Amino acid sequence: MSQAEKLFTHLLENSPLIIAVFDKKGRAVLCSNAFLRFVQAKTMEEITGFPFAEIYRRLSDEKLTAESLQIFKNIQESCSPRIEYRRATLYNAEAGGYHSFTIETTPILDENGQFDGVGVCFYDAAGDVPQEFEKVALMLFDATPMLCSFWGADGKMLHCNLEALRLLGIEKRSDYAERFYDLNPEFQPDGESTVDKVKRYIADTFEYGTQRFE
Repeated sequence: MSQAEKLFTHLLENSPLIIAVFDKKGRAVLCSNAFLRFVQAKTMEEITGFPFAEIYRRLSDEKLTAESLQIFKNIQESCSPRIEYRRATLYNAEAGGYHSFTIETTPILDENGQFDGVGVCFYDAAGDVPQEFEKVALMLFDATPMLCSFWGADGKMLHCNLEALRLLGIEKRSDYAERFYDLNPEFQPDGESTVDKVKRYIADTFEYGTQRFE
């Protein structure tokens, strides 16, 4: 495991959010300590390799478990990068009762765009977790050992991770965002301007959910 992967795992495990990662066969492979408490497990070893359905049965009834399995199957078959959201009433052992949660299921695709698993985040529908989620998400984003950036639909860069700055030798995120087009050739090999091409790819991504290009 690389240093970046160790840091990513450490951040995920210590996140205050209830997060779990399942592989393409629906088996638990990683989770936050908050998730362990959520499913009444003391260590990750207690649930590593356990089927998706078996873990869900600790939280809900058979109907919700079946619905969750169907969502997993739909994502698995479609290989779509679209995130699924839904509301559900789950048992929260730490809080000692049933609560309404928003369940966010994020597909994980490999480098070829094939289904490789899902990341699932549960947050209390009545809590102020989205703000905390954003903070933790940005921490994980910075721990990613690949150049990554967020873009708006207008073709402007919103944010980038630390790896982007390291690879390009730039000190500030704002400098990278402002100078992105200056750091690239004015025209691409096919004759299209870089500005037009980037904006076109971004527009397609917002419409179709994913875009791969060189």
